[in-house]
Amino acid sequence: MGDSSQPLESAEREGSPARPDLSALAREALGHPELKARLRDYAEGHVLLSEGQANDSLYVILDGRAILRKEVPLLGHDIPVSEHGPGDLLGVNSFATRQPSFCTAIASAPLRCLKLNSASFETLIQRHPKLHQAIESLIVANLANRYRSAVSLQLELRRANRELRDTRNQLIHQEKLAMLGQLVAGIAHELNNPAAAIERQRDFLVETLAGLFEGVLGNVPGWQSYWQAGTEKSPPLTTLETRQRMEALMAADRRLPRSLARRLAALPQALADEWMGEPRREPGRAGPMGSVRLAVFEVARLLRSQRVGVRQITHLVASLRDYSRPGTEQPERVAVGECIENVLVILGNLTRNLEVETQWQPGAVVMAKPGDVQQILTNLIKNAAEAMGGQGKLWLRTEIEDPHVRITVADSGPGIPEEKRQRIFDVNYTTKTGGEQFGLGLGLSITQGLVHKLNGRLEISETPGGGATFTVILPLA
Repeated sequence: MGDSSQPLESAEREGSPARPDLSALAREALGHPELKARLRDYAEGHVLLSEGQANDSLYVILDGRAILRKEVPLLGHDIPVSEHGPGDLLGVNSFATRQPSFCTAIASAPLRCLKLNSASFETLIQRHPKLHQAIESLIVANLANRYRSAVSLQLELRRANRELRDTRNQLIHQEKLAMLGQLVAGIAHELNNPAAAIERQRDFLVETLAGLFEGVLGNVPGWQSYWQAGTEKSPPLTTLETRQRMEALMAADRRLPRSLARRLAALPQALADEWMGEPRREPGRAGPMGSVRLAVFEVARLLRSQRVGVRQITHLVASLRDYSRPGTEQPERVAVGECIENVLVILGNLTRNLEVETQWQPGAVVMAKPGDVQQILTNLIKNAAEAMGGQGKLWLRTEIEDPHVRITVADSGPGIPEEKRQRIFDVNYTTKTGGEQFGLGLGLSITQGLVHKLNGRLEISETPGGGATFTVILPLA
């Protein structure tokens, strides 16, 4: 690349022929008046070659040091390229090709050189074959070094270009996440106000209707039991359990309409039996008080469902706020368990039908930006849920192994073949290529980058019984 050979020590280390003792041969040639007249001494800082200017001399360094520097317009200044000492040549390219000098050569220490122009170089060739042979060998070694350097530089440039491309993709992704965070924060704020209003209105309805029923339904025996049953928390019935209750009710009263049987199936078993056994009830119909009591139960149940729904919205809003809040300039103490709970709320649509088993160890705290930890967990949990197709088991655990925290995300999905494990962290590599799933191949690459940024590591293994296990190991705060 430059106008001189790189120091030949590097060539020797790479297996090149031993460099000739050019300085000793040059000193032997100084007995000739023509060559002796070409001997030059330069002070430190003297410029021998100027970048971009013509050069008609070849310099053979006998004593001292010289440094090559190259202008870099993008930086606005020059940078050092290589340093040379006794036995090295300066100005080979420009001397041979008559092209402007590619670099600037400066004496970095008091320098003694043999400065050869075309005429003196011809004299050297004719009268000093040993010195000519040595210089020729040095020029060949110089060209070999430059070729190796050019190939190495090309490979390095390709690697740097790939890293720049990966960094650009990550920056684009982070910018999208930042914009999404702003939108989510705005939506969370807008949802919070109506949710709070609905909660207040619901509380007012509960108090008002309880007082109203007390005054109006005084002649309806047992209505309080139906009101209480509707307001109490009870485990939801599965579709199979609801169908079994309906069939039992319709078997007890073959005239009972299916729509009414479905409403009765929601009652606690004791109240359903009481409703069916009302003395004045006709087959297939409600008794005089049955319709009223069933309506009381359903109103109370609707009010309770409203309360549950509002609380779910409030919880979701709080999780969205924690998830989307901008990171601080400095890392802070982050409780991993809380981050996982927030992510599970956000990804509720993906994990709703999964069997999720969680195990938190108290004190699992790391020093990080909350957004980084949440991004890591979001990518891993989302990938696990999608790998299982929405059906299966998900294990989420935190363990303290001082001085680290182990975060495990394991699934019961199909697992990841060994040949794909070597590539899943590569940018633009994805296994989501069709159907409803689509991937850009950035998630795991970004996840690994974030883990490394937190001075941690990300490991992948097989889940016992089938599936994939990702383990994030981060320093304990």
